[in-house]
Amino acid sequence: MPNLKIGDLNSLYNEASSADKKLFAEQRSNVLLVTGNQHASGTSRDLKRIRLSSKIPYERKLRLTKNHIAKITKIYLNNLLSQAPMVAIFPNNENELQDQKAAELNQAVWEYIKDNHNLSEKIARLASDFIEIGEAFVKVKWDPNKGEKIPIEEIIDESSGEVLQRIELQTGDLDFEPIYGFNLLRDPSATEFSDARWLCCRKMLDKKEAIKRFGDTEEKRQFINDSYKDTYVVFGSDAPEYDEKHKKINIREFYFRPCVTYPDGYYYVTTTKGILVEGKLPGGFFPILHAGFDRIPTSPRSQSIIKVLRPYQAEVNRSASKMAEHLTTVGDDKLLIQSGTKIAKGDMLPGIRGIQYTGRPPEILSGRNGAQYLDYMNSQIDEMYKVSGVQEHMADKTEGGKLEVMAMLYRSMREKRAFSYYAEKFERFLKDICFLSLELYKFYAPEQMVIPAIGRSEAINIEEFKSTEKLNYQIKVEARSEDVETVMGKQLTLNHILQYSSAQMKPEDLGQVIRNMPFVNKEEILTDLTLDYDNAKNVMLAMERGEFIPVEKYETHDYMIRKLAHRMRQAEFKTLNPQIQQMYMQRIKAHEQIMAQQQLEVQQANAGFIPTGGYLVSCDFYAEVPNAKGDGVKTQRIRVPYEALNWLLQRLEQQGMSQQTLDQLHQSNLAEVANIMKAGQASVQSQMAPVQ
Repeated sequence: MPNLKIGDLNSLYNEASSADKKLFAEQRSNVLLVTGNQHASGTSRDLKRIRLSSKIPYERKLRLTKNHIAKITKIYLNNLLSQAPMVAIFPNNENELQDQKAAELNQAVWEYIKDNHNLSEKIARLASDFIEIGEAFVKVKWDPNKGEKIPIEEIIDESSGEVLQRIELQTGDLDFEPIYGFNLLRDPSATEFSDARWLCCRKMLDKKEAIKRFGDTEEKRQFINDSYKDTYVVFGSDAPEYDEKHKKINIREFYFRPCVTYPDGYYYVTTTKGILVEGKLPGGFFPILHAGFDRIPTSPRSQSIIKVLRPYQAEVNRSASKMAEHLTTVGDDKLLIQSGTKIAKGDMLPGIRGIQYTGRPPEILSGRNGAQYLDYMNSQIDEMYKVSGVQEHMADKTEGGKLEVMAMLYRSMREKRAFSYYAEKFERFLKDICFLSLELYKFYAPEQMVIPAIGRSEAINIEEFKSTEKLNYQIKVEARSEDVETVMGKQLTLNHILQYSSAQMKPEDLGQVIRNMPFVNKEEILTDLTLDYDNAKNVMLAMERGEFIPVEKYETHDYMIRKLAHRMRQAEFKTLNPQIQQMYMQRIKAHEQIMAQQQLEVQQANAGFIPTGGYLVSCDFYAEVPNAKGDGVKTQRIRVPYEALNWLLQRLEQQGMSQQTLDQLHQSNLAEVANIMKAGQASVQSQMAPVQ
């Protein structure tokens, strides 16, 4: 493994800085254009010389800014965030139970990471860099100094029972550090960022902070002190302009990708004077991720939409400045009088101001407002919006004041297609962030950190999360838009499903539909509807890990039988271990026996005398009864006591409900339950038969 010295690293730094020097200057000027500070003092020597010169009239020093670039970039930013604000995790194979649970657990951890690290704000900043600077970089790593301290061992005095010492573990946590494009250097020989052997990010630190992080030896403290004496020209430290900074430390972080030379990757943290820290990349994870707006040919770097808008903005500013110059110099009307003409104040009448003159009448010279530049400036503004492709977003979307929801959704989708090219790029960037974050969480996070993420009810599945295979093979990450149009479209679709299908849905299926509604985010109101589904999934996952979960008396046995039978009919079930298949059979048998026993208990409870009270009710049923004379039989309508008939109706209703439940089972399971019930009935009859 090459052992690079500080001289070697400084050479790499200088070569990389020279390779993209012009691009860095352009990216910094993009920041000035967006903020409207392109004419700020100090940003250009030429402009500074013009503004301070005493030989140039004041009115010619005007430099106005009509900042349309800021508005156009905000339109791009809003559309980008509406299309790709975050990603969601889905099973790679939706029919495989393990893939479903792996995706569910990873999604829960990802939601926990988003909430704890305020990722929505960080992603908004990265999206802003992506559009305005042209490149977005983020460093994702596991910081062992973050997180909470959790007790892992206690030393207790056996005699008194007091805790003598408590050993705690710093859990660590993820760290997301956005990097400006002009602070990220790359291998000059690379044509793609994915092929770059190394990347370097630079930043400024206070001396105390640098010593706290890296000054663990006298030699390293000397490196920091020597670098502390240097002066650096820094852009955008406190404001979007250049500034000279002294008493700061220039920290350079070099990251080498895993390769033949560095099998696990390698990193160096240096000043201009020496190496502070070096070592293998923790876990072999390369920490820097990248997204570019418009690719620069023959280079891995990218440029912003501002590159296209810059000349139009310059012309708009120049026209506005000339119009202001005309207003300043010849803006007011002027009164021209010939030599010898005298003017005096005249009489004042209501609404009239009079003047008196002797000699030739005076003439009025109209002022100028620069209107001759207005058409040119407006044409530049119109062309600017057309070139940027945002003119459709400036139009009124109601079209005559009428608002139709489906038409609005269709138009929104049509307009978003204009930004889909850049949205797809940023989506890939978000996918990379999600992948790396989950991999780091699986590699570093202890169980005490995973439980709050997935919930205590899923604590038995921590091993399922930790043992998830490489994400590319087990789950896939897809972009998920959460803008108003997408959420409303999803809600309308689910409303249609409920409107036409809810009557045929079982309660547990209805709960799953409601759970996926975008505006229903409270799990507590759906607990009763989804309890059986969650329980069945956890039971099947446990069995497929080789763990048998005993059958509980109060489970919904018919639902469990349907879910287990459905799983057994899936094609990949035959590939499972025979012992696992046998556990499925045993559990189904156990559910069938409990159901049969419950049916027998109902029948036994219902056995007894039939009540005979109440008035007689005639029924449309005819029976043969003996004649009064005793010489034969006759047919007549029967009359049944009211209480007996009511008792019969109640028993039939109970039997109908029981029968309806049984009808929902698979035919093979129904036959098994029927056989068990027949055997139980025979046993009951033998017990009730009189003794001979």
